[in-house]
Amino acid sequence: MQAIVFAQDVTEKRRLEASLAQSEKLAAVGQLAAGVAHEINNPLAAIIANTQLLQRELPADDERQESVDLIARAGDRAMRVVRSLLDFARQDHYEFAPTDINATIRSAATLVAHQLMAHSITLACDLSPDLPSIQASHDHLQGVWLNFLLNARDGLNGEKGEIRVTSRRQANEIHVTVADTGTGIAPERLPRIFEPFYTTKEPGRGTGLGLSACHRIVKQHGGHILVDSHIGQGTAFTVVLPVSPPSS
Repeated sequence: MQAIVFAQDVTEKRRLEASLAQSEKLAAVGQLAAGVAHEINNPLAAIIANTQLLQRELPADDERQESVDLIARAGDRAMRVVRSLLDFARQDHYEFAPTDINATIRSAATLVAHQLMAHSITLACDLSPDLPSIQASHDHLQGVWLNFLLNARDGLNGEKGEIRVTSRRQANEIHVTVADTGTGIAPERLPRIFEPFYTTKEPGRGTGLGLSACHRIVKQHGGHILVDSHIGQGTAFTVVLPVSPPSS
């Protein structure tokens, strides 16, 4: 009696199949998002334009002014959602050039400094002075840091706390970490945070497109994102970027 045992490791095959399925899903979602955004954009523009006309025509002490202001704020929020949908759906054009990573971080920090101060949140930046310039898109990376900073602010839920941004070179990589002392993300939610339209925030506080866009941008730069989060202790996002230019 003899037996032949044949074993084949299909881990990589399954991983590639899952990656392909996810890519197809993202493409379909992108097309749907673009169609929805364009359908909403025109009537929304008309609402905002007419609201602005009413704001000019009504006296400042008119009791209807408050209602018009509410419409204007709701319209602006809806317009931001539409813009996020379009940004997510379109194929972004990346202009890679020698970029100072610390400069992109400082630019993003400047944009949110006032908001953080208003929430009594301390922003600490510990940026390594000897980072080399890398081939990157300044505006796209600034958008990534901005998204992480705003998420960290929301993670503090209006409480006092600290957001710490660090940049370091490790071998042939640059590591940028944005860490907060907020509520953290539940372990069962972590695997899904980069999915489009998935959000851990309360309704009305996010579309779930931010981290998905960040993931796409970092991947385009040849890098990846690491997440470390613990309930009640905070969350840290680390972007790992290669010093050498991306292959495409």
